[in-house]
Amino acid sequence: MYMRVACLNIHAGRCGTGSNQASLHAVADLLRSVSPDICLLQEVDRRMPRSGFVDQAGRLARAMRRDGEEEWYFAFYGRLDFGPLGQYGNAILSREPLGSIRRVPLSANGGEPRGAIGVTFPGDTPTAIWTAHLGLRDEWRATQLADLADALNSDREEGYRVIVGGDFNARADAPEVLRFQERTGLVLASLDAPTFPAIQPTHRIDFLFASPDGLVAGSGVTAESNASDHALIWIEFQSDGETR
Repeated sequence: MYMRVACLNIHAGRCGTGSNQASLHAVADLLRSVSPDICLLQEVDRRMPRSGFVDQAGRLARAMRRDGEEEWYFAFYGRLDFGPLGQYGNAILSREPLGSIRRVPLSANGGEPRGAIGVTFPGDTPTAIWTAHLGLRDEWRATQLADLADALNSDREEGYRVIVGGDFNARADAPEVLRFQERTGLVLASLDAPTFPAIQPTHRIDFLFASPDGLVAGSGVTAESNASDHALIWIEFQSDGETR
């Protein structure tokens, strides 16, 4: 199985300039620029007043269609739920139909509620792909990454190769991130380059991790875009030696 996986904190479509004017067109253009098969998205609004009551995951899935494709598929998890005023969370967009969908709450410990969403793809080499957005404090991230590791290890025990990406709000050498890698056995697959802020980035806080028994055939970072306040990261993952 071959796939190109893109990962982006979309800042609810409010652009990297800090404007409250939602611009999903800019986000869609940025995603399409790397020709992904899967998109892992954080800070996604669903029917929130600030973004015009739009289902952002659904609209972006429609915007990702290529010539000849009938539809893209998507899954959303709004861990922060405002009832009639909408939800806020993470989403996964896919060119291929989704298998199962898992939504896992991550420990808040007094901070903003966080969650992770994962989808599976069956086949000769079953693959599970997850995304998450972690908290701002190291003690919050430590418990959230422990919860996430439990979910990923469950998939690995069932025979899935795993990819997880997101906004970790931490450095790659942060103790909680290193413990997460030790617990899951995943390897850091995304390019060693800063991802935040999007314009002239100085901090690497967005990551893609992958099972060590797959091949990362390429990776990249697309910065200097006003589509979001984060750069876009991507990897090409081959789980069974297949090439595109």
